[in-house]
Amino acid sequence: MNRQWLAALTLALGVASIVQAETILYQEDFEDGVADGMTTYGSWDIDWGLNESSYGYHASGSHSALMLDNIPSDDVAVDVDFRIFAASWGDFDVWLNTDLNFPWPTRGYDAMVNPVGSDNPFAILSDMGEGTWLDSTLNTIQANETHHLRVEKLGSSILVLQDGQEILSATDSTWSGGRIGFRIAGGGVIDNIVVTMVPEPTTLAMLALGLLAVLRRMRLRHAVPLSVLNPDP
Repeated sequence: MNRQWLAALTLALGVASIVQAETILYQEDFEDGVADGMTTYGSWDIDWGLNESSYGYHASGSHSALMLDNIPSDDVAVDVDFRIFAASWGDFDVWLNTDLNFPWPTRGYDAMVNPVGSDNPFAILSDMGEGTWLDSTLNTIQANETHHLRVEKLGSSILVLQDGQEILSATDSTWSGGRIGFRIAGGGVIDNIVVTMVPEPTTLAMLALGLLAVLRRMRLRHAVPLSVLNPDP
């Protein structure tokens, strides 16, 4: 591979890495002792944090929720650390495309996980407007332990990962717009919230086609003419 080929390939891969990188839309680790950019419902207080963080946001009471302000909930990934206190009936929810109807929104999607041994044995991905389950699986998390949840929504595709493992998925286009929210039942802690915008598959596909076109043009430019390989007698 000559220098021009190498330069073109390096440039294309660099552009690809930039496009594929997730753009941070919101980030809150509560390390300054303040919960910024959110509207809260129920009882919340700043106290000790999760995963070596000094501070986290603690919920007490039967139901506590918070909504992020002015953050889009389409083509995003939501990452959050959490801990549930109530083993018998506690749960943790991430809401997408939702509204402000506390404690139960009337639209959007709910990714809910519960501790093993709780009154609800299932982790559930549901349509909150229709009240229907889109996917479910048996719970595997423990109360009073720190866990991580990631919820991705890209177009009509919804994916839920718990501690790095996929547990729920669905394809549904009923809801768009709305807010991102979180709910804790029975008390718990939320920490290290990050919302990122993820690139659409069509964007990556166009980038790949562009890369192939660049490489093809470079190849044709430096190809040896057939007249050289097979000169006329």
